[in-house]
Amino acid sequence: MSFKDQEVNLIIQGKDLFSAEAKKSEQALQELGRESEKLNEQLDDLKRQQEAIKAIDSLTESINKGERAYVDNAQALDKLKREQKQANTEAKNLEKSQQDAAASTAKLETEYSQTAAQLASYDSQLASARAEVERLTTTQNKGAQASQAQAKALSAAKTDLQQLEAAQKNTATSATKLASELEQERSELTRLGAEVVKAGRNKAEYALKVKSARTELNQLGSSLGRNKAELDKQQTVLNKAGIDMGKLADASQELKTKQAGAEAALKRVNDKLAQHDRLLVDSKNSAKVANAQTDLTTKAVSTLAKAYAVLLSAQQAVQTVKSGVENYGELEAAITKVEKTTNLARDTVVKMADELKNLSENVTPTSTNELLRMAEVAGQLGTKSTEDILSLVAAADALGLSTNLAGDEAATMLARILGMTQEGIPEIHNLSSAVVALGNDFAITEADIVQMTKEIVSGTREINLGSAAAAAFGTTLAELGQPAERSRTAMQRLGAEINEASKKGGDSLERLTKITGLTAKQIEQDLGDAPEKVLVKFIEGLQKVKAEGGLVSDALKSMGIDGTEATGVLSVLADGTDRLKVALELSNKAYAAGDYHMKEAIKAYADQESAIGRLQNKFHGLTSEIGQAFSDETDAAIRAAGAALDAVDQEVIKLLEHLPEIGKGFVELLGDVDNFIAGTSNSFETLDLTMGIFANGLNAIGVSVNSMTLELSKL
Repeated sequence: MSFKDQEVNLIIQGKDLFSAEAKKSEQALQELGRESEKLNEQLDDLKRQQEAIKAIDSLTESINKGERAYVDNAQALDKLKREQKQANTEAKNLEKSQQDAAASTAKLETEYSQTAAQLASYDSQLASARAEVERLTTTQNKGAQASQAQAKALSAAKTDLQQLEAAQKNTATSATKLASELEQERSELTRLGAEVVKAGRNKAEYALKVKSARTELNQLGSSLGRNKAELDKQQTVLNKAGIDMGKLADASQELKTKQAGAEAALKRVNDKLAQHDRLLVDSKNSAKVANAQTDLTTKAVSTLAKAYAVLLSAQQAVQTVKSGVENYGELEAAITKVEKTTNLARDTVVKMADELKNLSENVTPTSTNELLRMAEVAGQLGTKSTEDILSLVAAADALGLSTNLAGDEAATMLARILGMTQEGIPEIHNLSSAVVALGNDFAITEADIVQMTKEIVSGTREINLGSAAAAAFGTTLAELGQPAERSRTAMQRLGAEINEASKKGGDSLERLTKITGLTAKQIEQDLGDAPEKVLVKFIEGLQKVKAEGGLVSDALKSMGIDGTEATGVLSVLADGTDRLKVALELSNKAYAAGDYHMKEAIKAYADQESAIGRLQNKFHGLTSEIGQAFSDETDAAIRAAGAALDAVDQEVIKLLEHLPEIGKGFVELLGDVDNFIAGTSNSFETLDLTMGIFANGLNAIGVSVNSMTLELSKL
């Protein structure tokens, strides 16, 4: 749009100035009101966050106190345990001492009893000896002529009596001493008994104290756990609010600052609301006076505004219709290409396009036109069945989203592989599943797997190797670093020699059976049912030859396979026999399941990017439908719009001839507007700028009338 057009646009915006600006003022007031409500909400939110932080501070302090108390109680419990252990030891020692004292007392009592018995015996003997001495003395006194023998007997009796008296005295002394020691031992035993009882009470008291301390410690632990759980909840609240718990103190201070700022901002907004309320009242009063003056201007500009609105509406409508018609044209072209390559009826292709459209809007982010492009490729490859085409498109789209294969590239390559193996398009999902499974478990991309599979299939046509087995061989060779062409050549030589040996027999078949370990009948049967079994057995045979110290090249030469390329590839493959077996097992499993690629695609379908793609597809479909609706009437509509613009052009020219006179009436109007704008706050800076531009546009009206007329005439 030219600068002249911009001037016309500014003049139209100046229509009914006061009512429009009053409305803008009301809108500004409403916006300030909403801002006030938002600030109030933010303030409440900040207060809640502040309360949460205070609660966390309180909980943290409680937890710290609890942890300190827990540590103190744990230490006290340890001390009590040590004291309890010491008390137990002392009690045991006292009990042992008591036992020793009891034994010693019993021994003393025994000795005392023995001494007392001995003393009694001495008393008896002493009494007898005294009686004998008295008898002998009496006898001697009576018989003056006592014999000398009797005198000796009396002397001996006296001696014995003296000895007995001395022994009795010693025994009595010992008995007295033993009685004293026994009394002491009994006193000590009594004391030890009291100590043992006291130690038992201490032991029981310590056990009770330990139990109480352990209970209190457990209660503190439980309380500490509850406080920590509550702290976690409060931390979750603050995390949701975007507050870093590692900087809680800073966050608390920041919240206080934000709260103060929010309160200040709220006060400013409320003050501004009051000010604008007053300005709005004054503006409405001024508008009532100025409305009469602006009526004439409004009527004069109204016709010009309508003309300009017609112009803009026509341009927008044309643009919308143009976009829709272009989208519809692209869809029609894609449908036509599919119709051409598949030789299907138009109605059939349209129905298929509807199914693909539904797929693009509700399942995949791939556009309808891209899906139709895959269908076109399917037709080029000879696929004629609608069911097969849709199946191929679904598989190719799934591979396009879940692998590094492009959709149409996947459709082309897989269809050609299935064509060469004569498995057909109905097996497209099975092969796609095998490719994705191998790509997930082996260090090779799906694009490389498909390329290698195509080469292996091309090289093993003589033995009719299936696509699943070919994918496994191709994946293994690619992972082992073998180029595609060399791998194809090696597999072609190997397949040809095995096939020829099986058919001709003779020495070559004998050598084949020796290397593979299979019988001729088994080889013939496996080549018909599962040729990969013979290939694996042959590769295992080469591995065995190498392990036994033989040369792989000699074994291959015996089969008629020479050349450095074929020998090198098959020798490397022999080293990777284990990986080959894993690849075959995985490929066959995924081929039978037929859904590995769809599982991967479902993950892609579920992400946000796919959702946006489906939404874009729906919008594109809507514009295409608009284009379809207007496709037949587009030419007539454009011609009618041109005629309408021609008619408007004349009316605009007539109105512009009177604009210089109309401009004079705006001078006083702009004065009132400037007064209104001068009283507003910063929220009306944009309006002030707009009115300045508006005034400049009016000042240029008289000069630019002829130029504007010329510009509109050109339109």
